[in-house]
Amino acid sequence: TKMQNAMIAQPQLRNLHERIFGGFLMRRAFELSFANAYVFGGARPRFLEVDDISFDSPVDVGDLLVFNSRVLYTQPGGGFLGDYVEDHEGQPLVMMEVEAWVTVPE
Repeated sequence: TKMQNAMIAQPQLRNLHERIFGGFLMRRAFELSFANAYVFGGARPRFLEVDDISFDSPVDVGDLLVFNSRVLYTQPGGGFLGDYVEDHEGQPLVMMEVEAWVTVPE
């Protein structure tokens, strides 16, 4: 299952360095991933953890952001993720990935 979202970075989202705030980008990625998991699973997902977030380049005001979300794999019977994750035995697990591409529209 795949989903895509695109947006133009607006000035109200900038930080002190006149770049787009990273927390906003993470929120948009999470929201798209959540919606994709919801459509895929047919029920409201419960968020367990974030594996990795990396920013390869800064995002400027006016840049075009394209977010792509997809299901990587599933474990229908659940699985052990470690003692640090709250109890989720018997609940299906879905691993999602979100990529964001930044372009300068001109």
